[in-house]
Amino acid sequence: DASSATFATAVTDGDSYSVGVKAQDSTGVWSAEHGVVFTVAFAKPPVPQLRLEWIADAAAVAVAVTNPPTSVGEADAVSVSVWRSVNGADWVLIADGLDPDSSTTDFIPGLGVVNYYKAVAKSALPSVSESLVEEIVTDQARAVWVNAGPGFSQAVRLASNVKINKAASRARTLRRASGLEYPLENTGQQRTRTVSVTARLWAPTHPRAALSSTWDEIVDVSDRIAPACIRDPEGYREFVSLGDPALGDALEMTRDLSWSFERVHYQEPTAEAFE
Repeated sequence: DASSATFATAVTDGDSYSVGVKAQDSTGVWSAEHGVVFTVAFAKPPVPQLRLEWIADAAAVAVAVTNPPTSVGEADAVSVSVWRSVNGADWVLIADGLDPDSSTTDFIPGLGVVNYYKAVAKSALPSVSESLVEEIVTDQARAVWVNAGPGFSQAVRLASNVKINKAASRARTLRRASGLEYPLENTGQQRTRTVSVTARLWAPTHPRAALSSTWDEIVDVSDRIAPACIRDPEGYREFVSLGDPALGDALEMTRDLSWSFERVHYQEPTAEAFE
């Protein structure tokens, strides 16, 4: 007689499973086991499509996602995530849980480099479909940008007479040992990376005043907590703690700004973080 059984174990799309069955007769004798191996293949949502747009006044990239209508044999998309890779580095998550046919903004793409983007549509099963990879070259930026706040959405720019100085150090001490002419070095794992930026701010009435953000805007951003992100047009991109900006007090058409930063431990979320 035919019979069936339902297993409570949830299966995962793309994984393989084995099921075995044995029969027992009225005398208690068991038959040999008969087994099958099967691979789960959920219906997938339609492949999403991407459209990228450069936002010049924020040095950011707008990412619009389109989810095509569902066809026979496909599952409805219930959410979308957007991922970015700077110059072919690891994919990092820009936005998650977006509604289908929506958009988001990447406020800290690399500048002066190629940025790659992809969207991943997810169904309720769950199953996923990835878009084609789209790219955008961000060589239009001409300023140093500092982003902070939620999602790095608050930004200031410095574009006049900008100079960047970088310094690196590692924890180490020297000690003398008996019988040795020269000292020995003890080296630690702690490292320090600092950046100092100088720039020129113009008086509000000067035609070049709009090249850079205002002093008040800079002070407001400097008050944000780490991590912040500093980027320059040559591809330099670092997550930092914000130091205190200082402005020269000469009452002239220009004033000199100085601002320091220190690298902090921060990593954008990669695919491995979700596995």
